[in-house]
Amino acid sequence: MDTIRAIFLFGLAAAFVVGCASDKAQPVSPRDFYAQPVPGMAGAVPTSVQDSPGLLQTLEAQNPGPATNPSAGVLPKSVIARATTLPDVAIGGASTRSSAEPSTLPSFAGDQYLTLGGVVMVVNGRPIYADKVLRMDANILRQTAKQMSMADFEDAARNQIERTINELRDNELEIAAAERTLDPKDIQLAKVLTAQWSKHEISEVGGSEQIARIRAHASGEEFQDQEEDQFRRYLQDLYYYRKIIPQIDISPDDERRFYRAHIDEFTTPTQAEIILIEADPANLNGSRQAAIDKLRKLRERAAAGEDFTAYGHDQNDLPSATGDNGNGGRLTIKPNTFVYTAVEAQVWKTPVGQISDVIEDHDVFFILKVLTRDEGGTKAFADQAVQEAIYKRLFDLQRQEHRQAELRKLVLEAIVFTDPHMIDAAVEMAMQNYSRWAKS
Repeated sequence: MDTIRAIFLFGLAAAFVVGCASDKAQPVSPRDFYAQPVPGMAGAVPTSVQDSPGLLQTLEAQNPGPATNPSAGVLPKSVIARATTLPDVAIGGASTRSSAEPSTLPSFAGDQYLTLGGVVMVVNGRPIYADKVLRMDANILRQTAKQMSMADFEDAARNQIERTINELRDNELEIAAAERTLDPKDIQLAKVLTAQWSKHEISEVGGSEQIARIRAHASGEEFQDQEEDQFRRYLQDLYYYRKIIPQIDISPDDERRFYRAHIDEFTTPTQAEIILIEADPANLNGSRQAAIDKLRKLRERAAAGEDFTAYGHDQNDLPSATGDNGNGGRLTIKPNTFVYTAVEAQVWKTPVGQISDVIEDHDVFFILKVLTRDEGGTKAFADQAVQEAIYKRLFDLQRQEHRQAELRKLVLEAIVFTDPHMIDAAVEMAMQNYSRWAKS
């Protein structure tokens, strides 16, 4: 089991090392809310700090847990140790936006404007801005609009926006805790990682810092704001490494209990996928022999190279097989579940890829072709892949439990103010885009 844990943690460590060089994720386009592309910068919209490669995304990809933001990452000890020799690095400027000076930007829902720089929440004196919330939620709101009526979308949009605000609140609480409790060497490590992130972002646009700043501005943010956000996220990951990860304790008995309680997850059912073709004498003037002859001819033609799948769609009396929405007789059969018992018996006798002889069942006739067959079975607990999967699941569960416990403590100590009017304004902004999103 120690070997499994070592492999698991080594994988997370390796993920961190390559994080800053990973491919960019698909960005959330801020043009849904504001900011036309800068002239001469047509093409890809720059990735926001929430979507850029780095520690958080790489760790989450290697160690996906419950859907929270951020993940509880694991920093490799070798990276932590290097912090003792890192040079002093300054983060490029504080945020240029003042909560007292909200920005007014186009809504793209017409010639209307909405104040998006307003503050939806203040956590221990640090503001959370409406435009950042909307930018983070743009993709999911766009997809939701395609699936819902306007009335339902308004409720869904409000729930999503409030969920994101609460996630950002939790982030702020953890970052503040990181600033209070982390060793100065960890703070310095976060600065160096941020400098590496900035260098990577600039290299992505050909090495021009000016172009990087123009692209950031076109996305609705300043580059130094993105740097600051990235720095704070690294602080958060280091906080997890120091505070949350050491609390995780998974014993072999824990893994065995999980295996027994979730044995179905490690069991593959016996099943076969077939194409079943029926010939009903009632459709052939009541002639049983005509039904048998029809299926025999289809079998011969398929053996000569014709497409058996096509017969399943256009030569089939099986209900729901034909027509534009028909399944062509394609079925998944599990033991002792099929109403035609004679047909089911033949499923397990016919070799994969072969066509059966004519089968009589319930006064009608069938032939079938076996496409796939899985004999099923249960993977043993001793299987290394099983133990790794169990350890990962338990790690993620404990990580989330410990994070929530810490957050409950931080919430009790925090000073949080919420502005319901700005939340309403953010929801209204999403509603103004509903018609366009629903049709896109």
